[in-house]
Amino acid sequence: MLRTVRRRHRMTCNPNNYPEESIVTRTADQRGAVLIVDDDPTILTILYHYLSYAGFSVHTVQDGRRAINQAELVRPDVILLDVIMPGADGFSLAQQLRTCETTQTTPIIFMTGVVDIETRLQSLQLEQVDFMSKPVDLPDVLARVTKYMAGYQAPGQ
Repeated sequence: MLRTVRRRHRMTCNPNNYPEESIVTRTADQRGAVLIVDDDPTILTILYHYLSYAGFSVHTVQDGRRAINQAELVRPDVILLDVIMPGADGFSLAQQLRTCETTQTTPIIFMTGVVDIETRLQSLQLEQVDFMSKPVDLPDVLARVTKYMAGYQAPGQ
């Protein structure tokens, strides 16, 4: 069975490898949509290719301001969100995503190079789904995305 979903989105990761604008077609064999928000183009590229190869429809943005618009367009099943970015930090962005009707129950997995207890506690206070330390382990990312894609809900959601 072929189910086509047409979506307009912007790829800001690497202009040499990705079109500035494209139409994403999701077929029944794809596993769902993932939005990755990170200011590091290397991390975006690695996660984009890894999760795309695993069968996910992957969308990327490099800053928090564009993430809200992208999330409303893409309606991701899971969001991978960097905690520390220029302009808007991941925690304030997560709070904004929770106020949007289209993303208020979308699982969010925080990623950060900061591993102090305060950052972890702040993540838990926001009742987000998960927290990963950078550098991320790719099989671990895949396992967590797959887990939350299967319908897991965070406490309080």
